[in-house]
Amino acid sequence: MIRKVLAITMATAAICFAASSTSEAAITKVAKRLNVLEFYGGYAHPVGSYDGIDIIDFLDSQDRLVELDADQVYDPGFYFGFNYGQLRSNHILVSLGFRWTHINTLDTFYTDPLVPNYGWAFVPETPTFNLYDLDLNVNYFFLDPSVSVVAPYVGLGAHAGILSVSGDLIETENDLKFAMGLNFGADFTFWKAPGGRSMMALSSVNEWVVAGSIDRPKYLNFGAALKYYFRP
Repeated sequence: MIRKVLAITMATAAICFAASSTSEAAITKVAKRLNVLEFYGGYAHPVGSYDGIDIIDFLDSQDRLVELDADQVYDPGFYFGFNYGQLRSNHILVSLGFRWTHINTLDTFYTDPLVPNYGWAFVPETPTFNLYDLDLNVNYFFLDPSVSVVAPYVGLGAHAGILSVSGDLIETENDLKFAMGLNFGADFTFWKAPGGRSMMALSSVNEWVVAGSIDRPKYLNFGAALKYYFRP
């Protein structure tokens, strides 16, 4: 009798274990993977210091190279872009995209505080500066954006692109430039489809560009995005 009960118990346990394994496998198979399409734009506030601006080296009256603060070189700019990526493991968003940044420069750069009005200027016109970047972003959400209405995140951004300088009276120059930045912001979900297979969110998308190629402007970017999440 005991053997019969033990056999039945072991058989039941085996069935339960198999069912549990099947359930876990099913859960793993449909585990949260959401594709993401994102369109964004924003305001670019220049930061850092610079000893030149692509086609001009900042020299003082003694022909010594000097560094100027960002507000002595650049005015704020703006940018637009889009990303396509995937949310993995409920928290990690990896995306690739393209960004255009319009760079606003000053037309005169004063390089010697000991000599009034000494500096360099764009004459007779200020060239047009633009950045065309391919972006790679890896962001970590502290809360699952497919569940939480508000989901803050931090991450890293890498940029590789062309700095283009053009004008009516100069030959167009295109130089390859790189940059790295720290991403931060939050998603605010405002719509979900029945069954949770897709959703839309407004997102705060910000970045502090902490390093970059010589003569590439660094920015503290403040932007907003519209994100569409959907299951593959």
